[in-house]
Amino acid sequence: MARLVAALWLLVGAASTPLTLHKTMSSHMVLQADSPAIFGWAAAGEVVTVTLAKKAHAATAQEDGSWLVALPAQQASFKPVDITVAGSTSHIELTDVLFGDVWLCGGQSNMEFSTAEMFDSAQVIAQSEVAGLRLFAVQKNTSSQLPRPGDLADVQYPGGWVRASPSTVCGAEYGDREAYCSPHCGPSAAVKSFARPTWGYFSAVCFVYGRNLVRTTGRPQGLLQSCWGGTSVESWSSKAALARCSSPAKSDGDHYAAMIAPLLKFAIKGAIWYQGEANAGSVASGNAYACKLSAMIQDWRSSWRTNSPLAFIIHSLSAYSGSSGVPAVRWSQYGVANALGLAQVAVTVGTDLSDPGSPCGNVHIRNKTAVGERLSLAARGMVYKQSLAYTGPVVSSFEIVPAGIRITFTEGSLVGGWVEFRSVNQTTAPDWQSIEVTEDLEHKSGWKKATAVVSHREVLVQTELKASAVRYSWASLPTGQLLYDSHGLPAAPFIATCSKVNCTLVPPGQSPT
Repeated sequence: MARLVAALWLLVGAASTPLTLHKTMSSHMVLQADSPAIFGWAAAGEVVTVTLAKKAHAATAQEDGSWLVALPAQQASFKPVDITVAGSTSHIELTDVLFGDVWLCGGQSNMEFSTAEMFDSAQVIAQSEVAGLRLFAVQKNTSSQLPRPGDLADVQYPGGWVRASPSTVCGAEYGDREAYCSPHCGPSAAVKSFARPTWGYFSAVCFVYGRNLVRTTGRPQGLLQSCWGGTSVESWSSKAALARCSSPAKSDGDHYAAMIAPLLKFAIKGAIWYQGEANAGSVASGNAYACKLSAMIQDWRSSWRTNSPLAFIIHSLSAYSGSSGVPAVRWSQYGVANALGLAQVAVTVGTDLSDPGSPCGNVHIRNKTAVGERLSLAARGMVYKQSLAYTGPVVSSFEIVPAGIRITFTEGSLVGGWVEFRSVNQTTAPDWQSIEVTEDLEHKSGWKKATAVVSHREVLVQTELKASAVRYSWASLPTGQLLYDSHGLPAAPFIATCSKVNCTLVPPGQSPT
């Protein structure tokens, strides 16, 4: 169907196309400062001129009517500019445009989850007018709905980009502001004015992330939301990406085709990703996630128009009473960031963020402030090169000693700090440090709770067993004490196989089934 639409467009549409901008091109937008561009459609062969700061830059519309004018790199600035786009018979004025950094916010329902449902929603919404923070949200659609090759079917905010403010931060799909700034999960969903066929709101995680970056980097931030609840990583992947993991497909994933591919010309700094619940149905599917997420990241990087490797920051699945594959998905997510050789990939941890009372279901935690803040710490450390802790404790080595297993954490990840165990709101076993060992050579059963003693950046796991494996926080909903660094960031779950002298982390995608 997509090929048929493209062919018909080439034969009929391109010859008579009026000057049109891509739906991501609008007033109030943020353009990626190091690789800005304006693009859209015009009649085939028509010259399109883009004027910025009294300097003109031109391109000629291709046979299919598409054109792209690459602009010189700009300094990030909170001073807005106007841009004029002119064809042979018409022109378009873009006003209040900023140059800074643009981030894609992708994933499933936890990325969709709105500001209205957050614990601190009233305060977040009231204080959401942040100078230099701009919002854009792709409307949910599938590939069969595209109006023309390369464009989006629809956007949530009429006109495209908007300034962050109390009147925009809740979203704008339909209804009035009071309706979509009110709770929309649980009992409130039975109220007619709150009932929704889909979520049409702006992402709480995305907003908190961008707000924090504006405040800590001194650069404008553009947030480009493209997510859909209940979707798998496969649906956000191209045909080529799926093929890398022995998953032959006849076409691109629906959400990739409709909600990612049309964005590839819009340069971005990177992406934040909160997804994986849909791939956690079993340990096998959780293991397969490592290859699939890695392939998706690499494919996006090779396809996106950008001057540098796309930064990619993953939020590992938060604590909830989920299915058997949740620990394997988390380990795959951690591995993609740390063990598969991908540069500019980070992972943040959420195993301490349980919310059993969430009216949206315990999988949808309301503490999205913590998620957004941790993601922004990762961006500040990895992308903006600020000297701060952002990983949580990272395992450096294991050593078998007479008293058990000594685990050492890297000094770099602790940034001059130490490790400590803490009880959190979900802790129901306060005398246990969420560590288990087993003698089972297949690491499938016989897991026994072990106690642990902390000394600066070392943890001594006390056990008399001849351990064949050790694991930490290996549950969908960990219930023991959790390990933190002295900066308040939790350690990621881990699993390692042991010999008589040491232990080795299990490769991502190979969690015991």
